[in-house]
Amino acid sequence: MPLPKLTALLPAPPPPPAILLVPGDSFFVRRIPLAAEAEAKPQIELALEGLSPFAPAQLYWGALLSVDRTSALVYAAYRKRIATDDWDRAAAVLPDFLALCGPREAGTVAELHRADGRLTAIIRTGDNPLPAAVLVRVDATPEALVAEAAARAGLDRVPPVREITGEPAANPADDGRLELSLGETAPLVIAAESADLADVRDDDFLESRRRTARRDQWLWRGLQAAAALLLLAVLLDLTAGALRWRTGSLQERVLAQSPDVQRIETAQTLVTRIAELGERRLMPMEMLAAINPGRPDSIQFQRTITRGVHGLDIEARTGNAADVGTYENTLRALPEIATVETKDIRARDGQTSFVLSLDFRADAFKAVESTDEGGAL
Repeated sequence: MPLPKLTALLPAPPPPPAILLVPGDSFFVRRIPLAAEAEAKPQIELALEGLSPFAPAQLYWGALLSVDRTSALVYAAYRKRIATDDWDRAAAVLPDFLALCGPREAGTVAELHRADGRLTAIIRTGDNPLPAAVLVRVDATPEALVAEAAARAGLDRVPPVREITGEPAANPADDGRLELSLGETAPLVIAAESADLADVRDDDFLESRRRTARRDQWLWRGLQAAAALLLLAVLLDLTAGALRWRTGSLQERVLAQSPDVQRIETAQTLVTRIAELGERRLMPMEMLAAINPGRPDSIQFQRTITRGVHGLDIEARTGNAADVGTYENTLRALPEIATVETKDIRARDGQTSFVLSLDFRADAFKAVESTDEGGAL
């Protein structure tokens, strides 16, 4: 069974805040033209100063931009007429009639919606995607409301009326977009870069909220990182415990088999030594026979000592000191000799004593060994 990913073991992030829809009867709504090449917000604020008897600072307002940014649907309400409960926890605060402002086919038409004792009338004209007029009333007849909306849109007569049913719904997307829908009508999607302009809350509040959201996001990522490190530490600790148990088990097996291994090593050492002695036996007589023909008559060997298989030390003396160097040069010329060293030279009572240290080549007596083995056979 595969192990789950660490991310699957982390706590789920908190749900995103919801969009708060406020009743639209507190807002007055106007569609205004914009210069597409200029920034939209200063143009909207200038228009509000002419449209409203209140200064923009006394209003909660927002705006819905057209796709080509040549017009805006501006909505504003006097601050004292709006309840601001739960505003600080909402992803956005929008009037509920925006759910009716999604894209429609071009043409002149009136849309009517009833909900919670309020009537909403929307007039669309031409190919502009934004409504020409929006009216929301609590105490009004449908006919009178549609007629008033048509007059506000500059129409001479009331266009055909289409009644829309359903409850408005709003959902924030992960990328910052806002989506509003009502019944089976096409939803209104507000781009992330236009979401703050559509929100009726103050700019200072929105900026403070953005800073808080960024802080919370970093805190959440820190919590995720801490949880991941904790899980990783637990896994590493469990792995280390398993390795310690495995190592201890192997050490116990090694200790239990140590006597057998020791006996095998001892036997192997003896076998190897016996084989070496059988194959590489000492040959001091052959060594002496190899170096004796060139020995001057004045040099006499006093004592010989073998060093390993190929080494030979000879204690000698002579009555002629010059013969020591001559003999050394003679030995160096022998093919059986690898190295020659004369040491401990001493002269006393007309006699010179010295030590010859010889190293023979490894293959110096191979022919002799083969002849001996052949003769033995």
